[in-house]
Amino acid sequence: YSCSSKNHCLYISFPYNYRKPARINQYARCIVEGENLKFPWDDKQFETLNLVKTMKESDHSAVYVVKSQKDGNRYVLLQFHGTAEIYRRLMTITSPHLPKIYEVEEQDGIVTVLEEYIQGDTLAFLLEGIGLDRSETKDLMLQLCDALELLHKNGIVHRDIKPENVIVR
Repeated sequence: YSCSSKNHCLYISFPYNYRKPARINQYARCIVEGENLKFPWDDKQFETLNLVKTMKESDHSAVYVVKSQKDGNRYVLLQFHGTAEIYRRLMTITSPHLPKIYEVEEQDGIVTVLEEYIQGDTLAFLLEGIGLDRSETKDLMLQLCDALELLHKNGIVHRDIKPENVIVR
């Protein structure tokens, strides 16, 4: 089942594992200050990314919408404590219902992920506002099932499916 031009398209926002707080904000500060994003552990440098919006920032994790000066596109930048294993697997999966993962770095339990930015509303927002008719609901649920089936076939369990983690465009 795939998205068609007349229907909404559903994307799953993937949660990240996190553990005890450490140095998240040290790395995230580079973006907030408008500097080049650098990974201190190997001097690797992405193109210049400018902060567009802070989605979440805590001692455990940081989620930003950033804009590339090179290509003008928006991306989501995730930083969290945990393991990069799931995101490395997601890099190999192509689906119209999952954001593309472009880069994954891990050092000392701190994971940095650069992924596709999906413009849209959360399912939670749509349910609180306009709601969905029966046909739209069926269409979105079939897409959700397709996405989850693909994840499960690849040994990935989402663990946090809820309307706030489903983006509809």
